[in-house]
Amino acid sequence: MPSRARPVARPTRGRLARRPGGTVVRGWLLAAALTLAASVTGCSGVPGLPAPSTFGTGPSTSPAAPPTPPPVGELFFDTRTFALSAQSAHVAGTVLRGRVRVTIDLEGNASGTQQRLRVTAPGAGTAELLTVGDRTWLSGDQAFWSRRLGSAAAARPYRDKYLLVSPRQAAAVGPYTLRGLLTARFARPDVTTLQKRTRPALVEALGGDVVWRLGLGAGGLVVASDGSAALLRFTTVGTDPSDLRFDRWGQVGSFTEPAPADVITP
Repeated sequence: MPSRARPVARPTRGRLARRPGGTVVRGWLLAAALTLAASVTGCSGVPGLPAPSTFGTGPSTSPAAPPTPPPVGELFFDTRTFALSAQSAHVAGTVLRGRVRVTIDLEGNASGTQQRLRVTAPGAGTAELLTVGDRTWLSGDQAFWSRRLGSAAAARPYRDKYLLVSPRQAAAVGPYTLRGLLTARFARPDVTTLQKRTRPALVEALGGDVVWRLGLGAGGLVVASDGSAALLRFTTVGTDPSDLRFDRWGQVGSFTEPAPADVITP
């Protein structure tokens, strides 16, 4: 099923330099920047010669030290503000639907009025919901329609076509929006306890980048360490377990309605 999204630029994963509304600049970040500036502008003991620490050694190949992580509570507040104020994003991972763990892939705006959502359930195929304004179209693969209509023969005309559905019918397949997913998880009691923690966030590596982790036992939040407070991963355990990865914050464009040739009328 081809995506109907307009092409958008894809930034480096988790490396957004700004949050919606401005750059996150806090005291610890400013102090780190000033320390770095002082270290690279230090003067030599002899005019015209490099500083003794680098004289005769050539360019330094030592890796840069990772930034100092801020307190967990402070970082949690910044990350929650960043995520809940974002206009759009892409999120993919797993959530619990009833007693079934389903895989979702969602890209669109925060409210869900411009979004594409794919939902895959074990043994039930993959469905796609394309929402443009106040209208939503449902599409599905052979396995999805065979399960819904009772036979492969009945499903064949619907396979990979789009069917205009009501909001209630759409919610029965996938009641997910970016803001809905985030709001539900940030409101969990086990997650809100993070705002009271004063110890520094954990420093970890993700895809070659240094990231910060706000741990919750086996779950937690993974956040970019570049000062943006961009949420990269959100994992919850226990009640309503989920594992969601985020990228393309503020970078998802609008969608267009399916072409008439791709729409089927029952």
